[in-house]
Amino acid sequence: MNEEWNKMLRGEEYDAADPELVAQLTATQALLREYNALVPTDAAAREALLRRMLGACGKKININQPFYCDYGCNIR
Repeated sequence: MNEEWNKMLRGEEYDAADPELVAQLTATQALLREYNALVPTDAAAREALLRRMLGACGKKININQPFYCDYGCNIR
């Protein structure tokens, strides 16, 4: 990511309207919308979306719906 991303991670003031940050946020929101619309019994699809969104996860993962986050990739 870019310098605005690094500032955000360091807890410094950053430009939330930075195009890369906005693109990442928008992509994550689309994944969350898809994830939250899945039926709870579709464990395989839910797991696949979580693996695309999150920074890291173990062998089995389950997060109850609805799930909300900003970027997802920092969640481990």
